[in-house]
Amino acid sequence: MLFFAGRRAATGHGSRFTRGMCHGHGNKGDRGYGALMVLLFDRFFVSGHLRCAIQRRKFFYAGLAATWLVLAYIMSTGPRSQSAGFRDGLPTPWHYGLGQFEVIFHYLKLIFYPSRLCLDYAWPVPESIGQVAGSMAVVSLLVALTAWGFWRRAAWAFCGCWFFLILSPTSSFVPIADAAFEHRVYLPLAGVTTWVVCGAYWLVVRRRSLESTKARMPARQTLGVMAIGAWTAIAAVILTLGWRTRLRNETYRSEVAIWSDVLQQRPQNARAEYNLAWARFKRGENDSAEAGLRRAIGLDPEYAAPRSLLAVQLSNLGRVDEAKAEARRAAELEPENAENMYNLGLILTRAGNDDEAARAYQSAIHLRPEYEDAWYNLGNLHIRANRIPEAVQSLTKAIELDPNSIGAKFNLAGLLMQMGRVDEANRLVKEALELARTSAKSARAEGRLRDATEYQGKVVQIRPNNAGDRLQWARDLAAIGNKDGALAQCAEAEKLGAEESAKQLRSAIESGRLGN
Repeated sequence: MLFFAGRRAATGHGSRFTRGMCHGHGNKGDRGYGALMVLLFDRFFVSGHLRCAIQRRKFFYAGLAATWLVLAYIMSTGPRSQSAGFRDGLPTPWHYGLGQFEVIFHYLKLIFYPSRLCLDYAWPVPESIGQVAGSMAVVSLLVALTAWGFWRRAAWAFCGCWFFLILSPTSSFVPIADAAFEHRVYLPLAGVTTWVVCGAYWLVVRRRSLESTKARMPARQTLGVMAIGAWTAIAAVILTLGWRTRLRNETYRSEVAIWSDVLQQRPQNARAEYNLAWARFKRGENDSAEAGLRRAIGLDPEYAAPRSLLAVQLSNLGRVDEAKAEARRAAELEPENAENMYNLGLILTRAGNDDEAARAYQSAIHLRPEYEDAWYNLGNLHIRANRIPEAVQSLTKAIELDPNSIGAKFNLAGLLMQMGRVDEANRLVKEALELARTSAKSARAEGRLRDATEYQGKVVQIRPNNAGDRLQWARDLAAIGNKDGALAQCAEAEKLGAEESAKQLRSAIESGRLGN
């Protein structure tokens, strides 16, 4: 960025760089400090003074400053506007600012030795200066040294300016919901590493320059020892960081591993409990998932996400009343969350509360108009209530959002057939059948047996009188251990005329030659 800024300013094409900065703001808000860093680079290494830099390239810097208007608009309309600023539910500026001394000190420690990295810190906010006195002293000293170097126009101070300025949007007195995240220091890290590398390089170059002069032997020997020490330190840093990276990669081997690691370091982190429970839920570990969700709720009773997922799990287990209570509570806590409203609709549908479920799906659609699953389920509720025009409209919208929705195409085909639109209905049936077959085949090839079984079930639903499709479904059911279901499909295939094939397949399933 600094290189291209210098090139553009020198050649009179600063407007192109300014346009690039505008586009960059939409990608990453930290680029808002790009204009300041370009100005500081100019001051330290080109013009020598801020006033001279601005006077020489006033239009260039005016253009860069104008890009902040774009950034302000993006930030005010983006998700950050709901998780940062002076609003209820966030720490006070005083307490947040106190905590950032400790956070910055922690970042600096991680730069030099990345031990005990944590994906989600849930950093506690300090109540008094005494809790952060040590880190406050260290960080304040570094800020003072940077300010002194800036005043003296020392080149090394640019590295300190880089670190503190780029980190300042998240580490200042403006409260943010999450006080600490390691990814916030990725760009500021460049300032520290540049300072270390340049310092080591200076030692080596300085030693060589003294060796080429008639400098006294003690000075040369001293610098020689320092250079050897520097190279040794660099080698040690490379090996240490490589080792730490390998250990960290081991932690990232799975969702369960990474969130378990977070909880080892931050056992009171409700969000980590929820994410670990969600990872276990996806793996079918229902008991441990439920226990984790209840721990998350216990740590933060106002946290809606674990309640919503717990409601889905309880519904799957047939505990309908408990599921409805948790789903309603999640929707009350976060009424603007489309996922919570969708889950409430799903659970109410299973409980037979169709009218209330329809309202929940409509709320989800209002919050997220492109929510294909909500449109699909709402269409099915309209079918059950015999509201045909509304059902056609909802299912058509679902297909528009997801052209590969097998269920929406098949259900809409049934409605169109009732309305006498036979050609359209037949076309949708053929498309749904082809999608189901292709999806089942792909899932089998990739080893996703449960998905293959689900898609093959849709094939049979679309074409129930085909014996070959039912036999294939029987094989899929046997492959996932559903012996009773597989034998039932063999019986259906036998009724459809495939007696010999059905008997052979039944024999293989009963003998254990096919299936788990």
